[in-house]
Amino acid sequence: AIDKDAAAKQGGIDLPAAEQTGEGTGAADADPGRTTDSATRELTSSEGDGVIDADGSGANAEVQAGTAPDDTSGKPDGEVNDDITVADEQIKKTVIDAKGDTWEITVTYRPDAGVPKGAALLATELTEEDREYISYAEQAASMIDSDTDELVYFRLLDISIVDQNGDKVTLNAPVDVQIHLLDDAALEGDLQIVHFAEDTVTDTVEPELLESNTEGDYVDFQTDSFSAYAIVQGPDAVVPEGWQKITTVDDLMARGSEGLYIGQIQGYWLRNDTAINTESGSDGATGILKTRTPGVNAVKYYFEPVEGATDQFYLYCLDKDNDKTYVRHEAIDTISTEGNSLYLVPESQKTAFQFIYRNNAWVIKAANTNTQYWNMRGGTAAAGNVMATYSSNSVPSSSDNYRFNVCIGSEFSGDIYQLDGKTYGLMYWEDGTMGKALMASQNATTSNNLDALSLTVMSTVNNGAKLYVPDESDISFWTFH
Repeated sequence: AIDKDAAAKQGGIDLPAAEQTGEGTGAADADPGRTTDSATRELTSSEGDGVIDADGSGANAEVQAGTAPDDTSGKPDGEVNDDITVADEQIKKTVIDAKGDTWEITVTYRPDAGVPKGAALLATELTEEDREYISYAEQAASMIDSDTDELVYFRLLDISIVDQNGDKVTLNAPVDVQIHLLDDAALEGDLQIVHFAEDTVTDTVEPELLESNTEGDYVDFQTDSFSAYAIVQGPDAVVPEGWQKITTVDDLMARGSEGLYIGQIQGYWLRNDTAINTESGSDGATGILKTRTPGVNAVKYYFEPVEGATDQFYLYCLDKDNDKTYVRHEAIDTISTEGNSLYLVPESQKTAFQFIYRNNAWVIKAANTNTQYWNMRGGTAAAGNVMATYSSNSVPSSSDNYRFNVCIGSEFSGDIYQLDGKTYGLMYWEDGTMGKALMASQNATTSNNLDALSLTVMSTVNNGAKLYVPDESDISFWTFH
């Protein structure tokens, strides 16, 4: 439903006759049971923004029962009128982005949010033609510890609510936002939301990774202000070929006694030894050593359910002498006077851990605390050599350093890195702007040596573990067997 008066204040919407009469074949027609904007359309700078009336008169506004406030109307002093309820209101907008994907955006709010009567929801896609696009893409990728060329999915939407005068509404309380991909081609895996929050005092924009929940083609999050949002999906978690991810507590209960591999989602797996964290500026925490060679240096951890708990376990592995050694957490470290530590100890000193599955990965909390979660120290940098814990006031399901896979796996033999049949160029590089590619030609001056071709190397802040050399570099390529 289009509020023509509000639309006129925004510059107007020129609809084809079919859309004016509701006879179009947009996404709204595909599911008549859903209340959506019949003016489903691709938004471009020449068309202007779609406007949906939210005053409840012929608009896409829905009323749902909410919780009752403390209202004592008609009651003796101190009593609450249980008959009074406050309604949640919704406004929706359906848009088709530049690549043809159809999105339905739903904002649900309560009266304390301060959304005025007659407010409208606006949504505009930002594309590569927009000045902010490249910067926002790089920042969004960085927020999920990825690179722009590794993003599986990326869209930028500028979402806002405006009043009847066309002025942007400032929220007084958080609102719930749901974004639904209506197309039949469902996305696999989780979407994440990066909000580019505008600071009106400093006139700056700061990215923040919002806590979100993905179920199928729906992603839900909460926000207390509107501006640009990136809908982003990073690369799949690193799981060795042939390994199977465990994704439910029931499966942990059923298969944990067989031994499972635990690893941070970017491919760092737990060993059976501990060390003090070597990361520069670290707190000196002790943690379990990590490895990038699963099935060789990585070991299985066995799960013992905690009696009376549905999602808590004791964990142990086998040490080098094939004896059981249990994982222990100490928030106040009595061994080395530092906190946030994980140790491998005798059974009598074991502590329990809670496993929470969220955003397609496990978050592991020390059950004897409210704030201590497993954390890969130093991210993917080589300096951070251990898995320890870190304090967070809420379940930290966004940062990859807190996200873990638990897998059924087996030891590898032979092709540990799965290189058979693959072809690569090989380069020696320590640091700086120069590297040397290994060439197949013999060196003219030194016998029994191959040539080394010098290459300019570029490394950027957001490129993670990747390095870049000039395109079309004439180097030799090597095939592994």
